[in-house]
Amino acid sequence: MCDVPDSVQQARLWLEHHLSTISDSPQIEAWQLLEALFDRPKHMLIGTTITLEDAHKQQLNHWLDRRLEREPLQYILGYAYFYGYRFHVTPAVLIPRPETEVLVHAVLKQLKTFSHPLTVIDVGTGSGAIAITLKRECPEATVLASDITNGALELAQYNAQRLTADVTFVHSNLLDATTLQNAATRANIIVANLPYLPEDDRAWLSLEVMREPDTALFAGSDGLYLADQLIIQAFGLLTAGSKLILELDPRNVAKAQARASAWQQKDVLTDLAGRPRFLLLTR
Repeated sequence: MCDVPDSVQQARLWLEHHLSTISDSPQIEAWQLLEALFDRPKHMLIGTTITLEDAHKQQLNHWLDRRLEREPLQYILGYAYFYGYRFHVTPAVLIPRPETEVLVHAVLKQLKTFSHPLTVIDVGTGSGAIAITLKRECPEATVLASDITNGALELAQYNAQRLTADVTFVHSNLLDATTLQNAATRANIIVANLPYLPEDDRAWLSLEVMREPDTALFAGSDGLYLADQLIIQAFGLLTAGSKLILELDPRNVAKAQARASAWQQKDVLTDLAGRPRFLLLTR
C-alpha cells in the first residue's frame, strides 16, 4: 500500500501529484475521489480535521490504481452527474457528457412550443440520462426510451427507479419495435444521442474513452450509419410539425443536414464551445 497521508488536505495533494501524470484536471479528480470516500461535498471537507483511517487509505489506493490504469473516474466511482442528477454508470454504457445537457435543454425548450399531451422518445438511451432528466424536468410528458442492449436497459431502469421517473423502456434497434413505431405517430419529439464516431477515430482516442463500449461510440466509416437510419425512420413515422433532435460529431452535422433534404426545416444548434453539434429537424 502506498503511503497515503493522514489528513484530508495532504491526501488531496498526494492524489493530485499522482493524477497529474494521466489527467488534465488532477485537482478536480482528487476532490471527487475524496468526496466519494467520505460521502460529503467538497465544501464540507475543506479545512476539516478528519483523519484518514486504514480503510480510507486502502480504498484510495485501490481507486488510484484503477485510475492510473486509465479507467474513467465515473466507472471507478460508479456514478456521473448529469443536469444536476446523479446517475449510476457502468462499463455497459457511455458516460453522460456535459455537451448532452445542451441537447436536453433544447428538447425542453421545444416542448414548450407544443400543446398537451406531450410525448417524447429517447432512442439509444444508455444510462437513461436523457429520458429520465426529461421526465424529471417535464413530468407532464409521456417519455419512452429504447436501447439495443439489455445491460443498458437494466441500468436505465435502475436509474429511473432511483430518481422516481416514470419512463417506459423498450428493447429496440432504433425505432424498430412496434411499441415505438406506434408512439412515434403521436410523438412531439424524438431525441437521440447515438454512437457517432467514425471507425478511424480508434487510432487517436484517449485510453479512457476506449474503455467505454464500442457500441456506444462508433457508427460506421463516417459516423452517420445510425443517424442516417433514424432520420429515415423518424420521417416516415412522425406527423407534420413534430421534431427529431440529434447529437452528432461536429464534423458530420453539415453532412447529416444535407442528407435530411426531405424534412421541412433543418436547424443546426451549437454546443457549449460554440461548435455545431445538434441537428433539429422538423417534419
